[in-house]
Amino acid sequence: MKAEHLAVSFAVALVLLAVYSLVGHIPVGNGGGWDGSIYLDYIEKIGRGEAVMGDPYRLIRLSGFLPLILASTSGVSREALISIQCFLNIAMLSLAAALFFDALRVLGVARNAALLSIVTLVSSWSFSTLPVFYPVLSDGVVLAASCFCLWSWARSYRWVIYSVLLFSLWLIPGFFLIPLVLAIWPREKQCSPLEELKYKWVFASLVFATMTIGFLYFIVPVAFALSPEEIATHSASPDGQTAIIDLYGFSMACFIVSGLVVCGVFSHLAVNISMWKSISASGIVLAVASLCISGGLMYGVVDWNNGFTGPPLWKYMLLQTLAAPLKPLVAHFLTFGPVMLLAMLSSVSLAFDSKSTMSKALLVLMVGFLPLLAFGSESRQWIGILPIAVAVFSVAGYSMAVRIWSAVFSVLLMLPVFWLKAATLSAVSLGLGFQSLQWQLYFGRFGPWMSADTYRLGVGLMVVFFIVTLALNWRASVSTKLGLLLKKAP
Repeated sequence: MKAEHLAVSFAVALVLLAVYSLVGHIPVGNGGGWDGSIYLDYIEKIGRGEAVMGDPYRLIRLSGFLPLILASTSGVSREALISIQCFLNIAMLSLAAALFFDALRVLGVARNAALLSIVTLVSSWSFSTLPVFYPVLSDGVVLAASCFCLWSWARSYRWVIYSVLLFSLWLIPGFFLIPLVLAIWPREKQCSPLEELKYKWVFASLVFATMTIGFLYFIVPVAFALSPEEIATHSASPDGQTAIIDLYGFSMACFIVSGLVVCGVFSHLAVNISMWKSISASGIVLAVASLCISGGLMYGVVDWNNGFTGPPLWKYMLLQTLAAPLKPLVAHFLTFGPVMLLAMLSSVSLAFDSKSTMSKALLVLMVGFLPLLAFGSESRQWIGILPIAVAVFSVAGYSMAVRIWSAVFSVLLMLPVFWLKAATLSAVSLGLGFQSLQWQLYFGRFGPWMSADTYRLGVGLMVVFFIVTLALNWRASVSTKLGLLLKKAP
């Protein structure tokens, strides 16, 4: 590892340790949190040689805590287990940041731009705060695994990606898509974007029409069947407000438009010849084999006929989407930082550009996650896409001014860490609801539990960010045009 990679890893470790010194652990379950306390119960059970029954959904997630299981067999205390996982998260994410930096450099990102991307990544709430404040969740492991996959893909270590794919189903919903796509679209097989499909617009229109009919016929009626009362009470504390029902019509319109945009993006990517020609046949075979082996073990070893098998994900996503206009995007903006929305915009734009030279794996991943990101505000469920989004942002054609502005704004979004510990301690001691001001310093980053006031604040911050971004883009465009005119002048 080069000196600059070690410097990145060391700097990120210092940042995470500084955040930990400020926020400590969540004051619920003595630092275990809600789900974390259940995981700790199961870890201690396994450590005592007992079986975990009736909760297959959480049982498979224990794969992210193998070191804790080993420590528990030695009689390590519950408090020590939380500390071990916290410092493991710091170590893993520090190494992951160095690998991510190396991947960006291999992809041709300039050193300064890569460093700004590291700042943007690390300043995300999901990367810097959640893994230390609430360590006994698999989020930190997923982030590290995603960075590791991206680095392996950039370095063409394909066997590593297959290995991660074997493990991916056991971590968090949807994560398997990342190693799967990276395996199928290897970096070394990047085809020319110049060739276009004959009758491209005809095929694209047929795909768009088919997807639109499916969306309007199968999905939209399910959304209309959800009552305003059900939407208003989803994830709300007894006296809390997570939805703005007065804007229900606007929220439904945004939902439908988002679905049509996703259909349009998918239809244009589907007729991109270079995307299909960049597929590796051996990659498909080995990736699908890895996935089948992992899935076969999961459904063969774990009893899925009894106990909690997971929440009704699709229904919850619709409830979250209809809570307020574009609430999923506001949640991603606050949780992941502005880079997520810029990466989504880039993927939409590049999907319509058949001559784009962006690596097809990155584009397919961002487009593939669009339905999940557009229709659900529980951002941490899709936490693995964060490093991919930052990579897309890094290789996209944004000006240096926009990159600096994005990094600065990401840091500004982290300011609540200074009050998080005191606010959540107060919330617990006073027995406040999740939509209270004190709890919102934590739950405001989790879309389903985001209060209406936090949503409004998020909308305001998004507007400010994009106004400045548009101004910086306009300035860069004017400067470029002026430079070209001066070169042409006699």
